[in-house]
Amino acid sequence: MKGCFRRLSATTPFEEVRVPSESARVDDSGRSADRYTILERIGAGGAAVVHRARDEGSGRIVAFKQVLRAKMGARSKTAEALFEREYRTLVRLKHPRIIEVYEYGVTPDGPYYTMELLEGSDLVELRELPYADVCRHLRDVASSLALLHAQRFVHRDVSPRNIRLTADGTARLLDFGALAPFGTSTDVVGTPPFMAPEVLHELPLDPRTDLYSLGAVGYYCLTGRLPFSARHVSDLPKLWQSPPLPPSAFIPDIPPDLDRLILSMLSQDPLGRPENAAAVIDQLTVIAGLSPSPTSAPSRATSSRVPSSAARRRSTGSSAVSTCRSRAEAAR
Repeated sequence: MKGCFRRLSATTPFEEVRVPSESARVDDSGRSADRYTILERIGAGGAAVVHRARDEGSGRIVAFKQVLRAKMGARSKTAEALFEREYRTLVRLKHPRIIEVYEYGVTPDGPYYTMELLEGSDLVELRELPYADVCRHLRDVASSLALLHAQRFVHRDVSPRNIRLTADGTARLLDFGALAPFGTSTDVVGTPPFMAPEVLHELPLDPRTDLYSLGAVGYYCLTGRLPFSARHVSDLPKLWQSPPLPPSAFIPDIPPDLDRLILSMLSQDPLGRPENAAAVIDQLTVIAGLSPSPTSAPSRATSSRVPSSAARRRSTGSSAVSTCRSRAEAAR
């Protein structure tokens, strides 16, 4: 037996096993990585590639995501550590609106993990939806963000391409490759039209960073337009000088309360946004008259303005995290 193949399972997270490394290489020709047979490429970005694959042990079709060492160069060790952190975080995030991961492994070509393969359309393909449908989809995503924020992580790339609408009509949050812990980051990561100002200005990131992006997704789904039509991050500072028109300027039947919520989520000042995902869930439920779902339930939580930077840090610390964790747990 040549080589060592390290595999982590979502059910037995840090088990080490040995298999022949020759069977662990991955390309588009149908060769196998351990027990997986690669069927076709379905996505790529940066050094990562995602394939449709078959688990020969169970016969299950999965998504097989791998970071390729050949594309990482000198950043290989850092990228692999972040990729493993992404997997371990997803293992902890058991939630019906977050994609489920199965197994982590390392091949000579680079680390990979497998996850459920979601069929459906991403929100890029769906716009000018009825406002009640948009509220329901946003509530689904806000529920998953509540759980993520309870772990003190921000997603950093909440965008229509990373939200999949499945056959049962629910919205699922995808692609956690840009995960970052709360606090200041020097990396400018995300999709420019959905990127919060604090990301570009290297200010502290907290739950409101993702809520800005979710507000931009809501604006896009309601109107078919971007609140800020940036092709590159360098376009954003100038665009941010003029606030977007309310969604009802384009779609007259949008309720005033939904206008106010979306525009508040798009506030340039994080303190002008809803306090946390729980507050967004509550407002969306009331605005659209939604019934409690498996992923969210009304509560007394409301959005609030934090009067100082110190208070803001506290609100995004134990208190806000506790609120979001409780909401996410109650929603399951």
